[in-house]
Amino acid sequence: MPLSWRIIRFPIVKLILFLIVLAIFAMLQSAISEYLDMRNTASTLGYLGATLFSIMPFVLAYIVLVKAIEQRTLSEFAGNTAWRGLAQGTLLGVAMMSVLVGILALSGAYHIQGWQDVPWRDIIDVGIWAGIIEEILLRGVVLRMLEELFGSWAAIALSGLIFGFLHAGNPNADWWSSTAIAIEAGLLFGVLFCLTRSLWVVIGLHAAWNIAQGPIYGVTVSGIAQHGIINARIDGPWWLTGGSFGLEAALTSVVLSLIITGYFGYRLAQSNQVVGPWWRRTVIIPNQPPQPLP
Repeated sequence: MPLSWRIIRFPIVKLILFLIVLAIFAMLQSAISEYLDMRNTASTLGYLGATLFSIMPFVLAYIVLVKAIEQRTLSEFAGNTAWRGLAQGTLLGVAMMSVLVGILALSGAYHIQGWQDVPWRDIIDVGIWAGIIEEILLRGVVLRMLEELFGSWAAIALSGLIFGFLHAGNPNADWWSSTAIAIEAGLLFGVLFCLTRSLWVVIGLHAAWNIAQGPIYGVTVSGIAQHGIINARIDGPWWLTGGSFGLEAALTSVVLSLIITGYFGYRLAQSNQVVGPWWRRTVIIPNQPPQPLP
């Protein structure tokens, strides 16, 4: 491989190029959106369309990164694996949040006070928008770049810390809430991506976790109060409820996620998906096809 391409494909250089391409697409998207006044729409369908349009710069920049710079198949984002990956991630996310809310209910900390309209815009914002954008950036780009340098296990840990402390500026956040998110979500999402090599799985999990937590069960999501289909009042000790930050800062969430992460981490260790650090391998990273959850 020519020296120029070796430089271009160095992880830090690739990250910088990705950010430059993303900035260009984002400026174009913003100009078009402002010209068409896309976000000021009264209809839910129009709001969904505007949101999907705002996601396009991230998708397009990622495609450029993979196809033009890395010059490989876009296997982790392949269309023919989308439904399976999304379904697997969604089922896991809904199941985990249902268990946590169930624990609250059994302990007397979760009180249903009534029912409300479906908060479609919250579903779009905390589910679709956050799930796609954050997983493209954190797992698709950051984790993979770190993995090329330091290997899978270090990349999972480092990207998890970055993911957790990106929430440090959220309402009611503190060092514990950021640490909790890094442990329960950052590690789990990273392990699942390395195990399945599918962005669809982690997008489905991330979106379903947020949607079940806020728009369905009415629990605060990452410090941001939600309008849920279930109008619920939550009270109890912080280790059970997460306090004003929400369930993501609860010890129950951390413990449950660690158990599930441990299981998938064991399966990852037994698989052929683990990448070693650069000084212990001759191939930068295998272009593995997406794998179903074991």
